[in-house]
Amino acid sequence: MARIIPKNTKINSTIFKNLTLWDFVAGGVYLLFLGLIVFSDLPGKGFIAIFSIVFAAPMFAPMDGGGRLYNNLGSIIEFSFAKKEFSGKDVKRFVPYTSIREDGLIAYPSYFGKVVSVGQIEFSLLEEYSQDQKISIFERVIKLIDEGSSLDIVKIDRPLNLDAFSSALFKRVEEAADPVKRDILKARIEQIDRINNLDKQYRPFFYLVFYGNIEKNLLETVQLAVSALKQCEIGGAELNAKETVNFLKYCHTRFFDEREIDGIAPDKYIDYIVPKKLKFTGRGYKVDDINAFTFAAVYLAAALRRIEDKYDYCVIDTSPSLSVVTVNALAAAERVIVPIKPEEASLKGVELLLETIESMKALNAEIAIAGFLITMHDKRRKSSARIIEKICGIAEPRKIPVFKSRIRSSASGAALSGNPFLSHTPAAADYTEFIEEFIDVELSKPPIV
Repeated sequence: MARIIPKNTKINSTIFKNLTLWDFVAGGVYLLFLGLIVFSDLPGKGFIAIFSIVFAAPMFAPMDGGGRLYNNLGSIIEFSFAKKEFSGKDVKRFVPYTSIREDGLIAYPSYFGKVVSVGQIEFSLLEEYSQDQKISIFERVIKLIDEGSSLDIVKIDRPLNLDAFSSALFKRVEEAADPVKRDILKARIEQIDRINNLDKQYRPFFYLVFYGNIEKNLLETVQLAVSALKQCEIGGAELNAKETVNFLKYCHTRFFDEREIDGIAPDKYIDYIVPKKLKFTGRGYKVDDINAFTFAAVYLAAALRRIEDKYDYCVIDTSPSLSVVTVNALAAAERVIVPIKPEEASLKGVELLLETIESMKALNAEIAIAGFLITMHDKRRKSSARIIEKICGIAEPRKIPVFKSRIRSSASGAALSGNPFLSHTPAAADYTEFIEEFIDVELSKPPIV
């Protein structure tokens, strides 16, 4: 079992189990400080020493994410004074590659890289013998990596490109003599165009990225890997320059059109790939003003995929704050129901939520807002009608539905009493009405073919 460590990873040197050199240095500095206090002539030195021990002890407490509390505090202080926004040429300092050759070879300052696309098969439908055979061949591909080389396995969600299929339909329309058949083909072209350009359908694509210090050896390794993948009927192909550029572009963002590469000159490939702006925040970072997310954001989505065929609907309820739980829910959701209390304070958070949901499309292309749901509604308050009108004003230009159902404010009483609201509050009928409305709206949507 090989353990793959990403490039440029800083590994702390450990002296004893779970104790690094820095732990001993920090501990030694503190003990020296404590000794100076104990042997000094300061009045009340005993209280000062006890206070310092109470303060210092938590500093060495281990943290869930690794390291100790003093490490995290040091990182926070360092981050607060560090530069956080980069644009233009400054962004290139975060991009390691320097050029892309016509054959798709990626040049780095001291090594090279080559990308190979990997085909897909329905592995579960194969017999055990065929499964073992393909695993054995794929194992040989990984064992091609020797000293001075490395390998990344990469998954990218790319939109389906139906240009060739659309062109074939256009040709059939031109050749069709029957007007009825021509109209049917035109309707199909419109549907294909919608999927191809507007409501894009994403599917996973897999790649092997080989790295090596010597160009000749790297290219030989790639050729052997492609040959082995074809032998086990998985299939593999080296990416050319344009395909490699799109691959690297997807590593930064998915908000671009793959066809753009046809208008880019080879000497401008790097400028095209590199983001225009990077911004680091306490919660993560943004690439061209779009939030970037890590694997921690997809745990829930991965778990739900294992059981999604067992349920018609899975409802995820989260707090209104943008926490890791909320990000996981947005990464897993296909539809987002936005509950809004008809108050001015609620309106301020709507714009931020809409921005967050839009940025989540980089991680979850299928996410969409099902609609705004008015909650804690009190007909007696005159301000409610005015706020609801403002909510409709926010929703209308964005084509976001506002559900006709209204949840009255008595629903909150169930939480205080600890009882299920569907059986103990007058709002039960409101929620039942909303569920029926939501399902009717979902069923009325045309299926994607």
